[in-house]
Amino acid sequence: MRTHRKIRMAASVLGAFTAALLLSILYCRFFIRTVEYTIPLRGIGSPVRIAVISDLHGREFGRENARLIEKIRAQKPDAIFLDGDMIDRGTDSSDLQGLLHLIRALCEIAPVYFAPGNRELEYMETDPSLPDQAAAAGAVVVNDSYVDVTIAGQALRIGGTMGHGFYFGRSQEEFEASPEYQFLKDFEQTDVPRICLAHMPDTFIFNGAYDLWDVDLVISGHTHGG
Repeated sequence: MRTHRKIRMAASVLGAFTAALLLSILYCRFFIRTVEYTIPLRGIGSPVRIAVISDLHGREFGRENARLIEKIRAQKPDAIFLDGDMIDRGTDSSDLQGLLHLIRALCEIAPVYFAPGNRELEYMETDPSLPDQAAAAGAVVVNDSYVDVTIAGQALRIGGTMGHGFYFGRSQEEFEASPEYQFLKDFEQTDVPRICLAHMPDTFIFNGAYDLWDVDLVISGHTHGG
């Protein structure tokens, strides 16, 4: 009897967990939730309001993302960061138009800065023109590169990288020869606040990389809300 009771309890817990997971998936698929953070940074003399989007994976909220665009407009951002995986696995040139339309619409709200994620890099293996197309749509593309800008009266350095830091078994010598290493060495050489869009948080987590680089704020995606 006790064994049957334990089995029923386990089945009830598993059923409740499964139901909660399905509800969460459905909610994320059809509803947009905003989360606000206030982050004090060294050298920030006036508030800068930034909207961050990542891991859209080609999903549309409303026709041509109309609901998403209006949600972002309502936040009244001074800048918009697209932090990678805006497209999904299997995206082709026609699917890419959805992202380009979104970029054009967001550029009407505020300056857009776009750092590719792993899905964009996969797509670029067959169509390397994606960064040029995104730039033509109005985005400032930061891919192992940075720009010095003034947003809401505040000087900022904004950069982006999808590199893996010391990750995936590279030696110190291999890492120091990598594009992301060269980018980060140049990126940190400034007195203005440095914001880095790094789609994969691994770049600044593993092997003490958070202590290696002089970066004021890292914004990552990839973990889908983790």
